[in-house]
Amino acid sequence: MKHGKLITWLSAALLGISAAAAFSAGILAQAATSPDGLFEYEIKSNEVTILKYLGNAGTVEIPSSIANKTVTKIGDGAFKNATLNTLKVPATVKAIGDEAFYQCYNLSSISDLKVETIGYRAFYTCIDLTEVSLQQAVSIGNAAFSNCWSLESISLPKAKTIGHSVFSQCSSLKTASLPKIATVSDSAFWGCKSLTGISIPAAQTIERAAFSRCTALKTVSLPESVTSIGDSAFSQCTAMTELTITGPAVIQNQAFDNCSALAKVQLSDSSRTVSSGAAFSGCKNLYTVNGETALLTKTDLSGRNYPAFHSKAVQAIRNHFCRSNGVGFIDEFCTKLCTYIVETETDKWMNKALKARQLHDWLIRHCQYEDQANGERESDSENHVASSVFVSYALNVRGEGVGESVCEGFAQAYTMLLSTAEIESYVVSGYTSAFAGHGWNIINIDGKYYEVDVAWDDGTETTAFSTNYTYFLKSDAEVREMHEKNQKAVFGNTQEFSGYRARHTLLDKYHGNVKNIIASCTESYQDYNGDGILEYDFDLDGKWLMNDTNDDQNAFNGMLYFVFGSELNMFQINDRLSEVFYWLHYYHKDYWTFVNTSAPVSQSAAPGSSAQFKVTLFGDNLVYRWYCRAAGSSQWVPADAYNGSSTQVLTVPASSGTNDMQFQCVVWNKNGYYIYSAPVTLTVR
Repeated sequence: MKHGKLITWLSAALLGISAAAAFSAGILAQAATSPDGLFEYEIKSNEVTILKYLGNAGTVEIPSSIANKTVTKIGDGAFKNATLNTLKVPATVKAIGDEAFYQCYNLSSISDLKVETIGYRAFYTCIDLTEVSLQQAVSIGNAAFSNCWSLESISLPKAKTIGHSVFSQCSSLKTASLPKIATVSDSAFWGCKSLTGISIPAAQTIERAAFSRCTALKTVSLPESVTSIGDSAFSQCTAMTELTITGPAVIQNQAFDNCSALAKVQLSDSSRTVSSGAAFSGCKNLYTVNGETALLTKTDLSGRNYPAFHSKAVQAIRNHFCRSNGVGFIDEFCTKLCTYIVETETDKWMNKALKARQLHDWLIRHCQYEDQANGERESDSENHVASSVFVSYALNVRGEGVGESVCEGFAQAYTMLLSTAEIESYVVSGYTSAFAGHGWNIINIDGKYYEVDVAWDDGTETTAFSTNYTYFLKSDAEVREMHEKNQKAVFGNTQEFSGYRARHTLLDKYHGNVKNIIASCTESYQDYNGDGILEYDFDLDGKWLMNDTNDDQNAFNGMLYFVFGSELNMFQINDRLSEVFYWLHYYHKDYWTFVNTSAPVSQSAAPGSSAQFKVTLFGDNLVYRWYCRAAGSSQWVPADAYNGSSTQVLTVPASSGTNDMQFQCVVWNKNGYYIYSAPVTLTVR
């Protein structure tokens, strides 16, 4: 006998089994069949586990004891695919194993369920199950009730943990109460399209897709205890109209993606969307933030309306909405701001090339390249959304009226501005193994396509009249050559930037074949001095000297030659066309209209008021001298008796003594040459 025991121990050791394990195996219970022949069971530690249901009845009642031992568990797969429709479980049963009632399609009612733990897919696809009481449940496994299409309500007063997908696609489930749950697990209620109310007062973490596609959920108020909201947690909850987040929740990517009915949000200042995430994309009806209409209209000094953000929305924009595409009030802000910029930065008289130059310059003056300060990264979502430049500009990210972005943000903003100005534009890109990727634009100017890289023109010192135009209106080959020279790597073929069109309507305005357009981009704009203006186009009408000889020659010989000084030649004046352009835009007149209206005009004024006579010439060191002559007199005398006699503007009081008086201005340039205006008259009414 002793030798037999020794052999048993040695055998266990040789097989790599511990002696304790070998001993335990020797006392494992054997499966047995209940006296009624309906259940296969086993006994462990004086407790019975139902291993398998052997019958085929529609109504099944599990006994509270078998062989004088208490039934405490329904084992893994015990009723898998069974045809029962009604189940009665005794209060002695505390656990239901994995897939215990898996695909029991006809099971519609369970009574007296007092279990504490429910295993993996325990009631998976019990499509007729309408009601289940889980008053004692503490732990429920993954997908335990997934695909229970008829289940209408669930209450888990004691549950502390639930597995992923636990109630996913329970399409009839209307309410869910989870008072002690700290973590709402991954996809827990995914696809519960009838769910209208949730109660999660102790929740701290809402994991990925937990309530995704709950298309009847209208109002969501998350407790202050929530600190984490996972990817797509509430995505495509298309009926949700109101959201409240009171605590310091960190929100992951797409958490509220395409909640298209969401109109109002209340967000704590301590909540934030992760820098790599876009939590609210597609919330196209969102306009109310923290109790206020987020988008306001203000008026500038010239009486033009422009969009602005409500002060109570600013922190939420910084924390969340600057990182998402398709947010209602953000999209409208961008549309209105583009309209305002085009209205104020361009004039109707400008040709498309000059408008493109103005909008190129606005971007450079109002946005800087991402500086990656304070833990920021070029890859942060706020640098890549359609609103990147415009929102960061409005938030004064880099100072008063200055934002920040990366190449993709610049290129999208430029297309949006150009589209507003009725100029065809697309976002294109190139890639290299040494440089992750780069985006810029291809635009149509008078039937020809050119490329523009605003981001790489940014960062250099600007003047009052111009910025940098190294990458402005160039051929595809020239841009690629410059890119590759600067990066010391081959970029490869230019291609349309993927996916940008869906981010804003202004990015999807034009629909040319970009591949063919790039192939046709074979010449650069004739701008050899790099000022962004066509060479020798002295009247700035978009035709240069070779094709517009008379007008350009007259413009040079006339005002330009005079106002800048007679020692300047054609080449020198060509280099000052950016200054000419600046002043024409300042006065909102094309060249010839400006010339024809630069002289003073006759005035009419009431007695006791005053009249002003103006000369609007510009140039270097111009000297102004006003003369006057009384009515009936032939003698001109200096108008020193009146204010401004040596300036561009002469102010004359209206009285009987000045009635019908004539005035004339003589203008000298720095070399002593002069021109004079025709006489004008003051009529006192």
